[in-house]
Amino acid sequence: NIMYITIPRALIVHFSLIFSQAFGLQECLSDRPGWPTHRTLHVSDKIVVGKYDDEWASALCCVYTHVEVSSSIDSPILELYDGSERKITGSTFSEIASDAMEKICVMSMGSDDCSENSECVDSAFTPADDRAISEVTFVQSADPIFSGELEVVSDDPRFVWLESPLWSTKDNYLLFSDVKWEDSSNNTCGMVWKYDEEQGVQEFLRCAGLAGPGNPPDNLPDLLEAGPNGLIWGWDGEDDLIMCQHGMQRIVRFDVGDVSVSGDITPDRVTVLVDSYNSKKMNGPNDLVLVGEDLYFTDPPFGLQARSTGGSLEHVFKVMPQDGVGVYIMKGEMRNEAPVTPTRVLDLSKPYVEGPNGITVTSNGNIVVSITNFTDPRVEVYSKSGDSWSLSQRMETPYRIEGNFSSFPPLTDGLTYSPDRELLFVAGPGGIYVFSSVTFERLSFLRIDDLTSNCEVGGGYLWITANSRLLRIPLADKKGSTPSSDANRYKQIFWEKITFCCMLLLILN
Repeated sequence: NIMYITIPRALIVHFSLIFSQAFGLQECLSDRPGWPTHRTLHVSDKIVVGKYDDEWASALCCVYTHVEVSSSIDSPILELYDGSERKITGSTFSEIASDAMEKICVMSMGSDDCSENSECVDSAFTPADDRAISEVTFVQSADPIFSGELEVVSDDPRFVWLESPLWSTKDNYLLFSDVKWEDSSNNTCGMVWKYDEEQGVQEFLRCAGLAGPGNPPDNLPDLLEAGPNGLIWGWDGEDDLIMCQHGMQRIVRFDVGDVSVSGDITPDRVTVLVDSYNSKKMNGPNDLVLVGEDLYFTDPPFGLQARSTGGSLEHVFKVMPQDGVGVYIMKGEMRNEAPVTPTRVLDLSKPYVEGPNGITVTSNGNIVVSITNFTDPRVEVYSKSGDSWSLSQRMETPYRIEGNFSSFPPLTDGLTYSPDRELLFVAGPGGIYVFSSVTFERLSFLRIDDLTSNCEVGGGYLWITANSRLLRIPLADKKGSTPSSDANRYKQIFWEKITFCCMLLLILN
């Protein structure tokens, strides 16, 4: 006995959509004569379509063009009705799809398709939020890096300019700086915020840029960024906080348990680790990393930006107390004799506005420094030979902010190193760049389209400070497994719906 089952077209479309969602792309179906023969845009599986790139796939559907992902293709190709091919350019899906759309719309049949379906194309592009967030847009890594969508953890209206997230593995909370938070006198003395899942965002340490011994600087009312910046855990573990202070141009250390519930700490509970070099005040320690016993840090003058000069960076390089900018090391064995005079190991001074910002040190001893230069944003790697350090690698940050905030400068800022994953996460122009810490090849780019200041790995997430928002995205584990990813969730939904519909059809027949 043979039982014939007729499946309605609606169910075919439904199944197709579920199946394609598992791979992040929608299936392009149409009633055009000759369907399913249509144009096909072939792209590599190294390209990952994200939240706003999906709009490009929808727009291509409007002009009868399907997107097909393949692991066997290196360069994107547009296959036409007659089987001929056109080469397509671009490194992200949106760039590739845009180029394909331009080529389609100047072809004889394509021109008619584009004009007849212009409303469909326009409606495919929905307005992004004021500060767009999209999924990964460029991937070369064989293993997945992220396992879910980027989310806004908090955009608390009290936030001003967030920096330096720091995760506590011991107690499952996040600390992060606010360099421009103002007190009741409108002084930008800064804040250290705290976030945990149960209580959300809380004030942790008020006026953190001035905490500890000593009087505030005389020009405090004129400073734009007198708050705290870099935060790391110290020699004694996760209660031992080391903090850069722009306002006091120094690095301090204290126990988080000494901070009161009202967000204050008595000056005598704060130890000044570093405040001068060659008998002159530091420019303004910005970021730091503990390597064994030794403390590495950058010392640009960015914290000296003044209200009276409109935050001019040219001005801060003229008034900085040191004769240059660079990377310093404080010997950890001297920490009980603080304040300690550090050693300058890298002189990164240039005859133009440029300075070191974020810093880390890889497991093989390379110093990785992000360089803030609005005409040449980049990351530099320095290797040691004998007693000297030399530039060995340069990592580019080529993308730029798009959309409503495209006028913001191309800022390369903080970075973090994940040694178990052998990855470097860099906050740069347009979002987060992911590099291999072994080959220094760019593996991924996470588009955020806002000024992105810093990031931190912790609790299964990459935490990101972007202007006045705290973001996070779940990380795949270091073996590449993504048990909670959207792809796996869609696959599960697919098989559940297949089972349900088959049972329904059997009952109906």
